[in-house]
Amino acid sequence: MVFQNLDEAIVEILAIDFVKKKVSLNPFFRKDVPLLMGPERDETLSDFEEDGYIVGRYFNTKGKCIEEKMMFPYPVQRKALVALITKIAEKREMKAYDVFKVFCSAMCSGNIIPLGRLIDNTFGVGTFRALASVDNALTDAAAKRLKQFIDHL
Repeated sequence: MVFQNLDEAIVEILAIDFVKKKVSLNPFFRKDVPLLMGPERDETLSDFEEDGYIVGRYFNTKGKCIEEKMMFPYPVQRKALVALITKIAEKREMKAYDVFKVFCSAMCSGNIIPLGRLIDNTFGVGTFRALASVDNALTDAAAKRLKQFIDHL
């Protein structure tokens, strides 16, 4: 795929959705899911914008916390993806979930042509290529540039 940060955001959104809809139904995990997911939220894309939840801490021999692990990382990337999906959905008068499915299909199949057409037909020819050039590294700085680019579409 041509994207770095948006791909990670898609994977995390799918993981959050899986935990909410599948794992939470398993009686073995029922008590743990609220700890992972935080308070009850509505079923909107805004659910996927929130910061990850800390689920593990690593301590040194003196008892000082040296690292925290998040259940759902990449919050900046998820916010950028949700912003892009929302803009496309509003401009194309589509459901946000249908736009998300186009992103998922492109990521999973490798066929990026429908996604490229959707983005270029929504924002203008060349936008897909420009978006790919901005989302070229999996770093915090690149994620912030991506979010700024999307905010200015």
